[in-house]
Amino acid sequence: MRRDVTFSSEGADLSGWLYVPDSRPPWPIVVMAHDSQLPGT
Repeated sequence: MRRDVTFSSEGADLSGWLYVPDSRPPWPIVVMAHDSQLPGT
């Protein structure tokens, strides 16, 4: 199941998706991220 998540870090709101399987934990984990900078920073 995919969940939309948002959290704040150093004054910026970060959004992403959290995929949680239907099975019981523990689960393996994969973290994927990319850098996105605002123009002029």
